[in-house]
Amino acid sequence: MPPLCTAGYGLAIGNWEYFGGAMYLFTINTIFIALATFLVLKLLRFPMLKYANSAKRKRTSRFAMLVAVVVMLPAIWTFLTVLQESKYKRDFDSFVKSDIENNDNLWLQRKDDDLDSDNKIIRLHFNGDVSDEMVSALQNDIHKYESIKDFELIINANKTRSADRLMESLDRAYAESDRKDNVIDRLQKQIEELQANISNLNKVIESKSTDQNAVSFSSLSRDAKIKFSDLEYFGYAKMLESKDFINIDTITVANVRWRVQLTDSMVYVKERNLQKWLKNELKVDTVFIKRN
Repeated sequence: MPPLCTAGYGLAIGNWEYFGGAMYLFTINTIFIALATFLVLKLLRFPMLKYANSAKRKRTSRFAMLVAVVVMLPAIWTFLTVLQESKYKRDFDSFVKSDIENNDNLWLQRKDDDLDSDNKIIRLHFNGDVSDEMVSALQNDIHKYESIKDFELIINANKTRSADRLMESLDRAYAESDRKDNVIDRLQKQIEELQANISNLNKVIESKSTDQNAVSFSSLSRDAKIKFSDLEYFGYAKMLESKDFINIDTITVANVRWRVQLTDSMVYVKERNLQKWLKNELKVDTVFIKRN
């Protein structure tokens, strides 16, 4: 709303504060418009009016300057006051955010009268008990902020914590627990899928690494362990060999390791039995046994 309209509204409702503020703003606007006009005329070098009485001209200029200074003084004071208020607000917000909200042991309840800049008082309302040590720590922390270091700190705390805040904490705990359970369930499903993929890959590897007459290695190794309980390691593979470096033969080689408690004679007997069993299972004529 323009200043003159505001002034008229203030007169209509009998609010002299509205009227005075609007007229003051109108006066400032008028003076600065006149000052801007004067500067533009000077810049464009318009010819100035010649006064016959130079003394009267000087008095007029001085009077105009005095009026401008008098009008500007309240504006300057208001600007400085607002600037200082903004510094108070900035440091107070920094103090609350850094030293209170980041402290899990403090539950601050923000209110409109937290910062009283006129009386230099900071009132903090906490939902819960605040120890004397914490009060001393907050009083020391406030001195880190230049604009509010001289403010008086008043702590208002309840001896019992609010049931609403406790319920909020409990709800957050339940929500966090549900979230973790969901994550665990997803991970469990992924593990099961990976295990199934590994099993399928093993079958593919076995099918590609053996011919039509070969048996599954997993079944063969399991049966070997059942039949020969002293086995600690078992493996077999097809190996190519050449005795004359011309003809190539395919032989079956089994790698085994027995329990160290067995004597050499017992190992010899078991290896002969294992060799016969492998020939029958693998449907081959020759099986070489190698100790691992």
